[in-house]
Amino acid sequence: MDFTLEAGARSNGFPVEPLAPRKNSRIVRMLIRCALILAGAFAVLLAYAGESAGVIPQDSSRYQAHRDTDDTTIAASLLPPDRTGKLFTSDVGKRYIVVEVAVYPKPGHKVDIHLLDFELKSASGEKSRPANPEEVAAIWRQTKPQLPNRVQDVAQGGAAYGSAVNPATGRAEHAWGTYAGEGMGYPLPVYSGGPGANALEAKIRSLALPKGLTDRAIAGYVFFPISKRRKGDVHEIEYFQPGGGSISLSLAR
Repeated sequence: MDFTLEAGARSNGFPVEPLAPRKNSRIVRMLIRCALILAGAFAVLLAYAGESAGVIPQDSSRYQAHRDTDDTTIAASLLPPDRTGKLFTSDVGKRYIVVEVAVYPKPGHKVDIHLLDFELKSASGEKSRPANPEEVAAIWRQTKPQLPNRVQDVAQGGAAYGSAVNPATGRAEHAWGTYAGEGMGYPLPVYSGGPGANALEAKIRSLALPKGLTDRAIAGYVFFPISKRRKGDVHEIEYFQPGGGSISLSLAR
């Protein structure tokens, strides 16, 4: 039997007023913050789940240079600055040397690829290790965001990613972690890059060299930060093999 009373109805001769909402705004705020944190973490997972597209590998002979190892063939070509500007942005072309790298595991072999397996050397003596998509897209994001002028009750959380070189193997090892908390402080600054920066990061991520274990041919772009472009500079890319040793590929134009 339903005993629900509508607003304006009477019980024992007295009018029944609607119940006033409880003062639970703090709980509601906490639930909203938790939902936002979960949504952000889910977005991060989606982004990293789709980061291994890369580009279609060409025949290794069509690249500027290619070298064989016991278990794979590595090929590479410089992406000209004007093409880099058209494909990404002119700022990327000014601040990065972009190299298309292709990896061809030999039959029966698997190769574990990581960005830190590569290093770019120039005839001027400059050396560079690859940047990840977030770092490349950062050129479109605000570098000095304005913080709020008052302390607030904030909840923060998200996912964290780190890497370090294992001294026993000489290889870079990577790990994910999460964090969450609530207290008094300044909210995290919101960067002003907007859809442009996010779209640039998504495009870079989709075309970057796929990482991880593979037994099939893969290819993609690797972004090496530089201090200055020097006309006529000759570049060389070095690949550090998982089992030790390295090979060099000259990328002379």
